[in-house]
Amino acid sequence: MQLYSKIYLEFKLMLKHSWQWLYSAVVYMALSCIAYWLLQGVAPTIWPTAAPIILWLLATTSLLLSLQTGFLFDMQYGAINSWRIRGHNTLQLAYIRLLVSYLLTMLPIAMTSYILSYLLHVTVAHSFTFFALWALASWLMLGLGITISALAPVLRIRSNLLILISIPFYIPILLWGVGAVYHYQLGLNNSFEWYILLGSAILGVLIFPRLLTEAVIIGVDN
Repeated sequence: MQLYSKIYLEFKLMLKHSWQWLYSAVVYMALSCIAYWLLQGVAPTIWPTAAPIILWLLATTSLLLSLQTGFLFDMQYGAINSWRIRGHNTLQLAYIRLLVSYLLTMLPIAMTSYILSYLLHVTVAHSFTFFALWALASWLMLGLGITISALAPVLRIRSNLLILISIPFYIPILLWGVGAVYHYQLGLNNSFEWYILLGSAILGVLIFPRLLTEAVIIGVDN
């Protein structure tokens, strides 16, 4: 099967639960508006300073709500077994699954963030730096989260619970991202956070598909 056909089939598979991919974007928008109204009512002067960090944190943490969607279809219909049974290249399919999940998760939140930047008067939120930092952090969190979701059927644990248990793995990513956004907003040097996130993301491109492959193999064997 050609690579294009495999990617197309993965898109069709994931879009069977297309409404689930919009869930995190809706929650992100709702929480951002609530934060705006609360700060405007309590301390209006805080919003211009805190808004970029709040939006970045909400955009990133909202990803956690969609992580289980990466393997929702597989868990419901046992489609994950076909990855091995049909003799396909499991590593290649892992790359495709991560790429498709990343795009379907990232794009709705990115569009939401762009809209919120105008609605809530946060100019930093539609800057290249804001989106680039968010895209790197999102890739790292998504790679970890989807691999963990793939292990949920094996460990007989609900994926939501497994994601909560794995939250400590996401904390360094959030801290690096928040530090980079904060330093950028103040006009300070944020090269350290950039290099850490970029290096981790590149490393993730090599590691996450292999971890996901092993998780799928373990799941099928069990």
